[in-house]
Amino acid sequence: MPAERLALFTTVYPGVERYLAPWYDSVQTQTDRDFDLWIGTDGLTPQAVTEAIAVAPAASWLPARNGDTPARLRTAALERLVSEYSGVVFVDSDDVLHASRVAAAREGLRQHDVTACALQIIDADGHDVGAVFGPDGADLEALLPRHNVFGLSNSAYRSTVLERCLPAPDECILMDWLLVTRAWAAGAKRLSAKASNSSMLRPTKSSSGTLANSGLTINNISDHCFERAFLPFRARKMRALALKMATVWFAMTYISYSWRSVGVNWPSLHFSANWAMRAWALSLALTFTNACATSRERARATGSSSSSNTAVPLSDMLKH
Repeated sequence: MPAERLALFTTVYPGVERYLAPWYDSVQTQTDRDFDLWIGTDGLTPQAVTEAIAVAPAASWLPARNGDTPARLRTAALERLVSEYSGVVFVDSDDVLHASRVAAAREGLRQHDVTACALQIIDADGHDVGAVFGPDGADLEALLPRHNVFGLSNSAYRSTVLERCLPAPDECILMDWLLVTRAWAAGAKRLSAKASNSSMLRPTKSSSGTLANSGLTINNISDHCFERAFLPFRARKMRALALKMATVWFAMTYISYSWRSVGVNWPSLHFSANWAMRAWALSLALTFTNACATSRERARATGSSSSSNTAVPLSDMLKH
């Protein structure tokens, strides 16, 4: 990727005001200044942001429209950014950026479609609490379907890939997880998470999904990854296949009875085809039911893990 301007994107919302000044200071002290700051406003006006920072930020504003959900606001913003920039760097407005945050993201995007940094945990006053969401050798392919790793606080995307992941459904809650899973399933050439602490995360919000790892890449994602990441999609395929086989079974039964009505009686053929198709359909039904149950269990497990604020090593998460 050539040295082009990147978009640095965040969203502000009520309750984040006390953190905006240190966040903006960290934006201003970036070693790589070749970026444009874009701020989406979700219930917080530009005037309120300016008052909280005590200076008018050098930023472009993306206000929410009436009735916009958080996902819709971000979708509209990203659809604009991917058309104007080669890459988008995501940051949270209540975090403090390491001085190399943009530089590390740019370097990562030279070789990867999606990249993310590790996160150092700080308290509400900005003091280091001695915890880092960082590398421990976890397998990214096994991690992604189960845990939210690439957050909108620590990730960066090439625009060509991010554009393919949009739009997000208006009711989407975990948009960060949706985007990276779509990128992974769509065949993103490389996904990487680096060990460098390029952001400092406040544990005042859910942070179980903002883990990072070192040197992890996935190349040439195949179709089986899409089915593994989207079990409901697999279930839909099974249901469609079961419907097709049921149609074949009815057709064979009809043909068999038609032959018998004109004097051609092949009872062995009819019996064998009949029970073979029944066994086939039963096997598919059981597989479909199991896929749905697995999907529900995974959804429950994901929901329970997203509410934890405890720093957990990736290898421990994979044991759950």
